Amino acid sequence: MPNHYSIKLESGSYNLSGTDLDFRISLALESAKLPKDLKYVAKDFIKDKWNEITDNLDNLSNIDVPPELLEYTNEVIEIIQNVLSNFT
Repeated sequence: MPNHYSIKLESGSYNLSGTDLDFRISLALESAKLPKDLKYVAKDFIKDKWNEITDNLDNLSNIDVPPELLEYTNEVIEIIQNVLSNFT
């Protein structure tokens, strides 16, 4: 059974299959300024923390990234914002 993820934007909520979320993250990663090996780490992190991320949209700057991504926190936030922009 595929995973399903939700995102809450304003008054609505949008359901995504794991494949849809994976695709949107992959698109956002194409233009990300991260070393290639860290793109995989970022993708896994975003997928694992997706519900937590979307529950805290107003406070993305306080996101707890894994140690190997700490140096790239701003880039990770930009990737998340690019994924979210696909909903607007």
